[in-house]
Amino acid sequence: MFSLGLFSSNNQITSNDSKSRLQKAIERNRTKQQKKIKTGSRSLGSNRGGRESVGRPDNIQFTNIRGTRTNNILHPNIRSRSNNRGDSELKKKFLKSCIILGWIFCIMFFGQLIIGARGVIDFYKLDSEYKEMVNRYQSIFNDNQKISQEIERLKKDNAYQKKLVRDNLGFISKNEYLILFQNRRGFSPP
Repeated sequence: MFSLGLFSSNNQITSNDSKSRLQKAIERNRTKQQKKIKTGSRSLGSNRGGRESVGRPDNIQFTNIRGTRTNNILHPNIRSRSNNRGDSELKKKFLKSCIILGWIFCIMFFGQLIIGARGVIDFYKLDSEYKEMVNRYQSIFNDNQKISQEIERLKKDNAYQKKLVRDNLGFISKNEYLILFQNRRGFSPP
């Protein structure tokens, strides 16, 4: 097992070594930069050839040994900006047609979204049908509850049974008398 003191001292040694290496590399780069500044770096348009910036990273032009510009490496078909006037008109027409086609697509998409199957109109129809079915289900459920309560009452409550028999079937008890009244139009039994 390593002791804690030995382990930490090894880490300090390696970190000091890496710092000194980094400082040495920084110093070497500084001396190289100073040498370049003293001797003078080559200009972009020198006779040795090199790279010339034209303002955009995708449009890089190289110079040859004599100092004249060569063709554009990334876009060899483009020779100068003055010849691109016809191309810009084509680009404008193409862009305009793309915009028109985009609007047509959007209009058709939203039309399908509103009018088409499973669209907004269909959604509202289905929503109203759903609400009607929920209301009908709720009324049937309530009627079912009333009927089940009445069945339970008929099974358990004798007084309720007698009342229903008297009201619906016309039965009377032994100590009751039935009195029938004559209507003006004629006699109608209960």
